[in-house]
Amino acid sequence: MTNLVFSKVDVVDEDYRNDSYNYRVEYNKVDGIRVFYDDIGSAPGLATYKAIIDGNSVGFIQLQSYSSRSGSSLGLENIYVKPEYRKLGYAKLMYEQAIDEFELELMSISYHRVKKPSQIKYWNDIGFNHIKLIPGQMGSDKGLCNLMTKYSDTDTLGCFELTFAGVKRCMGHSQRITKKIANKYGCYVTREDFKYAGELLHTVLSNHFRVAA
Repeated sequence: MTNLVFSKVDVVDEDYRNDSYNYRVEYNKVDGIRVFYDDIGSAPGLATYKAIIDGNSVGFIQLQSYSSRSGSSLGLENIYVKPEYRKLGYAKLMYEQAIDEFELELMSISYHRVKKPSQIKYWNDIGFNHIKLIPGQMGSDKGLCNLMTKYSDTDTLGCFELTFAGVKRCMGHSQRITKKIANKYGCYVTREDFKYAGELLHTVLSNHFRVAA
């Protein structure tokens, strides 16, 4: 039986530094998005854990704490498996155990990783059952959304069941909302800006779904 242990990284060693560097190189190559978390403690609320399977360091996960209108939550920010340990089911195991062990509620992901029925089934099997749009993110392949393991009944705006139809609805609403934000405020609002313009964007979100209903 495979034994996975998450070991918190408090001091950067050579193993984690190499993994972190390789992750950034691969992430930039695949998604064209730069990862800003260079080392431990570089982002508030970010915690890093090595994934140790049967005594071997196979990669790492990074968890991020978030605050929203409905309270605080913990999300999976990054996950990395070393090339020599891929195609062994370790990533899926890391996702599943992280959800159980840390009670993760969400994970940001680009739409192109959740568009196909086979991809949706993969995330469903792991434990993600809802998809939620991120205001300011375009509803296109490179746009970001949140996959949710659970969500608050008081904060359901822009949240849909994680099904093929649900993903399509989420992308469509995300596209229209982002255009409304651009028309109202003169620019596309990023996730970083969203922290400072949350109430304004929530108003756009509320108005959009009130009209859509």
